[in-house]
Amino acid sequence: AHLTGIDYSEKSIELARAQIQAQVNFEVVDMTAPEQPNLSVYDIGIDKGTLDAILLCSSDQRKAKCEAYVATVHRHIKDLLFLVS
Repeated sequence: AHLTGIDYSEKSIELARAQIQAQVNFEVVDMTAPEQPNLSVYDIGIDKGTLDAILLCSSDQRKAKCEAYVATVHRHIKDLLFLVS
């Protein structure tokens, strides 16, 4: 099985790479970016924390980031099982 971990923070990805010694690929991907990442290479998506991070954004960024996140999920929901927790 192929496993990829994604996060919008390069520092988080660096920490994960240092801590996890298994065969896991890590990539910096921002699910709230306006250009919306291509997730069609994945079969299953499990999101833990993006909505929490959006809520911690400044109020002037929150709406745009939330809309971009929802658009990303909607764009890919037909291609993969996507779970948000």
